[in-house]
Amino acid sequence: MEGFAGTKRYVVRRELGVGAVGRVYEAWDARRKCEVALKTLVTLSPRSLYRFKSEFRALADIRHENLASLHELVVEGDTWFIVMELVRGIGFAHWVRGPDAHIPPDSTTFLSQDGLPVALEEVEATVESGPASPPPDIDRVRDAVIQLL
Repeated sequence: MEGFAGTKRYVVRRELGVGAVGRVYEAWDARRKCEVALKTLVTLSPRSLYRFKSEFRALADIRHENLASLHELVVEGDTWFIVMELVRGIGFAHWVRGPDAHIPPDSTTFLSQDGLPVALEEVEATVESGPASPPPDIDRVRDAVIQLL
């Protein structure tokens, strides 16, 4: 599936990222009156749909400060998506290298200090002209891995 246009209830604002299984979008939930993340399936097949539903069922009732809360599983026409809490933050590579890190652009969404999106051109210019990224901070790596586990 290329690009999800949203629904009457969920107004898609922008794509946040894409992986092997799904695309994630920032959207406005008109019923809840808040921002949410929508994870859609990249490819619709019986196997991918089974895994998608299983992921939702396994995580829907889990509440933890380090996990985005899942709200509901929705089907609209041929599009299946999970509605979840939108969490603003920085990527893992940036976190473990510290606040002065210059991370090369990839599919990550870059946010400024105030949480607003940064244009990819600004990120590329900073990376090209900025110093090399420092190595990961071992204390930050240890803390992050413990939380992941």
